[in-house]
Amino acid sequence: MAIILADNSEQVISRRSSIAIITGIVAGGYVLSRVLGLFRQVVISQEFGVDNPALSAYFVAFRIPDSLFQLIAGATLSAALIPVFTKVWNEEGEKHAWRMASSVLNLLFLVTLFLSISSFICAPWLVPLVAPGLGDDKGSSPELIEMAVRLTRLMLITPIIFCVSGILTGILNARQHFVTSAIAPCLYNLGIIVGGLWLVDIWGIEGLAYGVILGASMHLAVQVPSVILLRMRWSPSLDIKSIFVQSVFKLAGPRVLGLAAAQLNLFILILFASLISDAAINVIMFAFMIMMLPVGLAGMSIATAIFPTLVEDISRDNILQFRQELFMAFRMTLWLVAPMGVGLVFLADEIIRVLLEHGAFGSDATRLVARAVQILVIGSVGYALVEILSRGFYALSNTRIPVLISAIAVALNFLLAILLVQVGRFGVTGLTVALSISGLVEAILLAIVLEKKTPFIVRREFIRSIGSICLGLFAMILCIFLLDRLLDSVGTIFKLISQLGLAALIYLVITTQLDRQLFQPIHRWRSKLFRA
Repeated sequence: MAIILADNSEQVISRRSSIAIITGIVAGGYVLSRVLGLFRQVVISQEFGVDNPALSAYFVAFRIPDSLFQLIAGATLSAALIPVFTKVWNEEGEKHAWRMASSVLNLLFLVTLFLSISSFICAPWLVPLVAPGLGDDKGSSPELIEMAVRLTRLMLITPIIFCVSGILTGILNARQHFVTSAIAPCLYNLGIIVGGLWLVDIWGIEGLAYGVILGASMHLAVQVPSVILLRMRWSPSLDIKSIFVQSVFKLAGPRVLGLAAAQLNLFILILFASLISDAAINVIMFAFMIMMLPVGLAGMSIATAIFPTLVEDISRDNILQFRQELFMAFRMTLWLVAPMGVGLVFLADEIIRVLLEHGAFGSDATRLVARAVQILVIGSVGYALVEILSRGFYALSNTRIPVLISAIAVALNFLLAILLVQVGRFGVTGLTVALSISGLVEAILLAIVLEKKTPFIVRREFIRSIGSICLGLFAMILCIFLLDRLLDSVGTIFKLISQLGLAALIYLVITTQLDRQLFQPIHRWRSKLFRA
């Protein structure tokens, strides 16, 4: 019996080590993608600032194509595809798995093509609905609306490209291949950077739209060789009657509604920001993209890495292991997102000044974006945890509860936006407070319900993690304020790097010493690597 328990323990630690390696690969891709995403924002901010109405038109136009991608292609069917593809591969064989994937890809392509064409035709009516105040605080400007319509129509090719690329991402992740799918978002950002650096000089704001198209094309192209190496056999099938194809779309249905909730939050941001001013649209979008840094690096990277493993645990009826790995991902996400949030709260002005305050982006813009970021990053903890907790529900094939909770969060966000922006007249501040509160509420509700359905939180370990994180954050804040006084006369960049670097080091030392169990898989993997 002791030998069996030892073997099981060894297997769990080995699997955790694999998850740590996969998370490292995915997180590395996200880090590079977010760095390039920051550079993308630097390029855009330097070229346009926050007072340029053309940039407001671009952000509004970007919303419709991006929502089509997110809802129908992207994470929707890739997340729904992973458990079904894995099941078919394991139980029915490779041939049936490729036929099922081909049918899903073909059906999705046709649906996306139809919706993109419909959106192209309806763009003159859709754009004013998205941003009713675009161009004028008291009403819409026909010239700016026309520009937004033109940009929308240009970028509607991207959902069609992404529909193929999103399915390839799902296939690669299902087969535990993460490198090229982690590189793909980097190339997407790179395409937009090219648009901002060179194409805007030729076509103006339309150059950014062409950069989006270029980035989407590279996002697809980089994944094709990996799928070829997997020996994917595409077939022109539309096997609608297949029980497996139907399972994918049934699983994706509620997931579409869940992602619709996330997209509705973005539409709420754009809608209420447009009623404040054109500049408010730009401020809120710059701040939102910076807020997504900790969400992407912590929540999305770990969720992407852990999801196929969670699905496999459930397919093998290994509930205990499912709970252990979900809890590990939950703790690790908190451990990562908390210090990034603290850094952005206390050093928002300095970070944004160094990153964005160039060219057309002045000191007033820095102040406005920094205030919005400081509020939004509080909600980033919630949004990062939502990525992990929702994957737990999806692995259990339970998509209705996340959808319901997302709908509650969206309704809360909308009501708070009305109260704080339209009634209270708190402007961008009210809009950011509404989004942050709704994100935290969504995470709390998901955690409570998931814990009741399948208890995964080990109280003693969780308390230890929270305690170590709080002590680490307290030490970080002290370090930031102390260095602010000691390095008062040095340059901004050197001072910022010193504050971030030393604060992060102190946080790492304190948390790793107080919560060593969380890092056992990493330590074990490192030991194996050195022995090899």
